[in-house]
Amino acid sequence: MMPSVDILIHQAQLAEREGRRDDARSLFERALYSLRRVEDGKMASTLLRWIGRTYQADSDIDAAMDCLDAAIAVGELAGDAASVGHAINVQAIVHQQRGDLDTAESMYLTSRARAIEAGEMRLAAMTALNLGVIAVVRGDHEKTLRYYRTSLAEFRTLGAPKEVLMALNNMAMLCTDLERWDDAVRAFEEAVLRLKEVLDCNL
Repeated sequence: MMPSVDILIHQAQLAEREGRRDDARSLFERALYSLRRVEDGKMASTLLRWIGRTYQADSDIDAAMDCLDAAIAVGELAGDAASVGHAINVQAIVHQQRGDLDTAESMYLTSRARAIEAGEMRLAAMTALNLGVIAVVRGDHEKTLRYYRTSLAEFRTLGAPKEVLMALNNMAMLCTDLERWDDAVRAFEEAVLRLKEVLDCNL
């Protein structure tokens, strides 16, 4: 009997975590081909994005971009702004990794707009963080600080301790570089508290 889509996805995600990307891709594709209903558009977009992510990890950029373009097209047809935003975010990451910061920045902004439209605040917070990373590479520390503050505030609202910890660490390092010592100390102190929360959750 053919495994359910949920089982295939679980197996694929496990394979991806273990670094078995060929197996993960094959399982994601089997899940994709198992979809039959019109209302499966969001899941189809998500699976195409995940398949694209495996190609990205294997440095097969052309295949990754083809999958992500397909994920965006399917998401648009399904009227799912969140799926489209997630796929655009991955494309932005690819452009950033290739050093095309202008395109990456534009795509992060588009992804963020789609995320906010869909109420996908975790993605919105992550795109703000990514935009901050681009700003710091360009040496625009004030812009970086604004994006980091936005990301931190949004992760706080979500109650996401791991992501808050990451944002606090970035904020603390930036404030150290800017010699804003009081802000840096506050960020580091809160980061320690958040680290304890994360560790307690993992026990």
